Amino acid sequence: MKNFWIALSFLSIVSAGGNAAAQNYNVSQVTNNTTNDGYFFLNNNDDVLWAGWDGTDFELFLYTAATGTTEQLTNNLVDDNPMAFNNRGDVAWYLPAVDALGNPVTNLMRRDATTKLITQLNTGPTAGWVISMNAAGDVAWTQVDAVPMVGAATTLDVYYYNNATQVVKNVSNSPGITDESPQLNNQGDIIWVYNSLQDNGEDAEIYRYNASTNLITNISNNTVTDTGWSLQLNQRGDIAWGTSETDANIYLYEALTNSVTRITPDNLAYDTSPSLSANGDVTWLHSGVSGYELYYFNNQSRASNYVAQINSNPGRFTSSGDYVFHGPDPLGLDSDIFKYKPVTGEIINLTNDDLENWSWWLNANGDVSWTSYTGNGSDYTTYEINTYDSATGTQTRLTSNIVYDDSPIINNNGTVVWYGWDGTDYEIFMAKVASIPDTDGDGVPDNVDNCTLVANPDQYDANGDGFGNLCDGDLNNDNVVNFGDYGIFRQRLGTTDAEADFNHDGVVNLGDYGIFRTLLGSAPGPAGILP
Repeated sequence: MKNFWIALSFLSIVSAGGNAAAQNYNVSQVTNNTTNDGYFFLNNNDDVLWAGWDGTDFELFLYTAATGTTEQLTNNLVDDNPMAFNNRGDVAWYLPAVDALGNPVTNLMRRDATTKLITQLNTGPTAGWVISMNAAGDVAWTQVDAVPMVGAATTLDVYYYNNATQVVKNVSNSPGITDESPQLNNQGDIIWVYNSLQDNGEDAEIYRYNASTNLITNISNNTVTDTGWSLQLNQRGDIAWGTSETDANIYLYEALTNSVTRITPDNLAYDTSPSLSANGDVTWLHSGVSGYELYYFNNQSRASNYVAQINSNPGRFTSSGDYVFHGPDPLGLDSDIFKYKPVTGEIINLTNDDLENWSWWLNANGDVSWTSYTGNGSDYTTYEINTYDSATGTQTRLTSNIVYDDSPIINNNGTVVWYGWDGTDYEIFMAKVASIPDTDGDGVPDNVDNCTLVANPDQYDANGDGFGNLCDGDLNNDNVVNFGDYGIFRQRLGTTDAEADFNHDGVVNLGDYGIFRTLLGSAPGPAGILP
């Protein structure tokens, strides 16, 4: 049965792009200095946050796209490590320090985008290395117990900073227990794993804190070890996670029904790495006979299906519910990036070339950025940056040079940021979709407008020749509007003929005659969608 599904899935694979024109981009260099810049973040305002070497240590820098300016956020003698960056422009990071006794600690710092003030969030012992920040600027993180149990090993609690009230709260408050892997969504839900694998024989559970009710709930409440490294939370409060038993399974908590479902069968196989969509669909990796296989759980139909063979890297959902993943091409010659459309069962090969495609990133719209290189992974001069535009189904090569470019990320505007070697050190580069003029102001860009000089937002084109009716009086299709067309137009006056109905009001009348007179003596168009 498994071989049947493999054959069926690859029969449905199609390639993307075709002969469509590639998107136009403007490429710029965000940094231009003589030291290395890297470990960067990009938000949906095209702002870039990164760690840059100042000659002594790594400091935080912020490029603000609206003003085109760069500012240095930190200036100290330790390495600042950016960990979170939201669309407001709030920044959170870890700062190595020492306490009053000279012991090394780690502080959690936050810079507010509105006030520009930097605040230390942890008020006690050292902060842990897991952090989550939402769109409002709230932060959840782990921190060493303020009151550890006598004789016990170091353990962690989950803390929450509410940006509206500017209050820090210990939400798990369980001394002697390791609470780990916190995640925070925009409505203030925080989830974490209560206890760790070092749990003195007890099993780990998934817990949830609800900011609106101030209640903590044991979500999993089972007898198996629930893992934090696979924990997923969506904006409506659904949770997906895996277990670490020999027969590892995937579970789904649905916030709307307050119910938990095991979505994997009890087949003694290893299931791992769940990805959770906005509406509660889940994909995961199943360890099959010939390697990892991708499975999909449809929350509406309550069914699970095999999708494709895949490398060991899990994929991600788009906001529309499609799923993008990385796997071997059907012939096994190289690696490609694919989109799975659950509604149709179709798998689209987004790259479909003879290169290795890796280090990919996905935005909410289904646009993808990635690095491509030849099969020789050590030949860094062949590493190039690419992007796939979901709206047009086209891919574009953003770099074409003989230096190393890698790790591109793409935001919801289609802007791509990566780091590349400039011959001396690593710099950060940005590619933005080139702005396309709209000459007639009808909301349709010139490159796809069938009447670039006449406003026609409905793009009505009765004969389908690529010229909109408002600029196409060529009724005999001889490429010029003349008295031959006038004779045809007179015959159609008073009718509902679609081609002579230039203003698209359902009837050929004096309004259309006025338009026709302005078109006499000229060619149809111009139209940006035609050569």
